[in-house]
Amino acid sequence: MISILSFYAASLTLTLLVLPLTNHALPKTRDRGFCSAKALGLTLATYIQGQLGRLGIDPWQSKLLLFLVGIAIFAWLLWLFINRRSLQTWFKENWALLFGLEGAFIIVFFLSLWLVAHNPGLGGTEKMMDFSLLKAVSNASTFPPTDPWLAGLKLNYYWFGQQSAALLGRLAGLPPELTYNLMLAFIPALAFQVSCGLFLTRKMPFSQTLLGAGLITLAGNLVPIYSFLIDPGNFDFNFWRASRIIPQT
Repeated sequence: MISILSFYAASLTLTLLVLPLTNHALPKTRDRGFCSAKALGLTLATYIQGQLGRLGIDPWQSKLLLFLVGIAIFAWLLWLFINRRSLQTWFKENWALLFGLEGAFIIVFFLSLWLVAHNPGLGGTEKMMDFSLLKAVSNASTFPPTDPWLAGLKLNYYWFGQQSAALLGRLAGLPPELTYNLMLAFIPALAFQVSCGLFLTRKMPFSQTLLGAGLITLAGNLVPIYSFLIDPGNFDFNFWRASRIIPQT
């Protein structure tokens, strides 16, 4: 439980630090971009860290990470002080909405953790490959990381997602083996919260917002329904079909 709380606290810290950007970028939305803040905060932090790693700077230096977080906290406190009156008024009017959105995120996160806990091993599909990339990124002294499969070469593969997971894990003080499964549960919860922002209007009830976000998170696409209607006799839950548009691939 401590690992889960640490991981969540790290993601919430990045969420709060990026709120000035979402607040000014989406001032007319009901949540002022709160639903997108968790994803945006993690994306920006990963991008900045990645650029430093490409400049030859060790991206996992604890002093560097603390320095960057310290700058972000200072900027956040300054923004909070300058806009304290307008923010106080807005928060009084929308605190229930914000806590409802974050509460829904936590529920989806823990439900996802419950599912992941039923199969926490690295066997099956591409788990072993994903974890090897996560370890490669976590152990890298510069970017791009060393390829775990071809000794002496740099990783010639997409690894931004693994870097995002590694960054959250480092901020939470967790090893890669715990970070991996926590990130598996974090991704659907993140998709759910971002999707809430698509439905969050002043006219739509909050329950319908949650329903719409839930359908996006769980359904993903309508291929299973299409397959069932077109060929119900051979319906086999072929979820790969949506990404295999080229024949024989």
